[in-house]
Amino acid sequence: MIVKGAVKLRAPIEKVWSFIIDPEKLATVIPGCESVKVIDEKTYESELKVRVGIFRFRFSGTSRITEIHPLNFVRSITEGKDRVTGTKIILKTAANLQNISGRDSEDQTEITYVIEVNIVGTLANFGETVMRAKGEQIRKEFEENLVKFITP
Repeated sequence: MIVKGAVKLRAPIEKVWSFIIDPEKLATVIPGCESVKVIDEKTYESELKVRVGIFRFRFSGTSRITEIHPLNFVRSITEGKDRVTGTKIILKTAANLQNISGRDSEDQTEITYVIEVNIVGTLANFGETVMRAKGEQIRKEFEENLVKFITP
């Protein structure tokens, strides 16, 4: 499943970049993220809780930044597993930042992102329609949270 999104923020690109590249800050806007532990500057571990219908999943995972172009682009891969069901999830994320400030206007930055989501196990059995709806819900909540935390 592919999840795409874009969000415009009233903030300079430097501020947005420093926020999204900091795992502890980024975790505050990711729906269901309960904890994050920095391993090194490109690797971190996290716990994520997701509810789909009556089922609850708790994923423990590791994220690695695999490509980075400061102030413009970051690519990462996250691999996680639910301890109870054994469901595995792999997220391949790419995010682009662009300064969209016009002349005589406040600083603005646009983030566009694409997340390739691969799920194997119990959670995958819910079907594409249910998973797309859940993905859309998480995407909207993430973007709303991002605007709240970054925009003055």
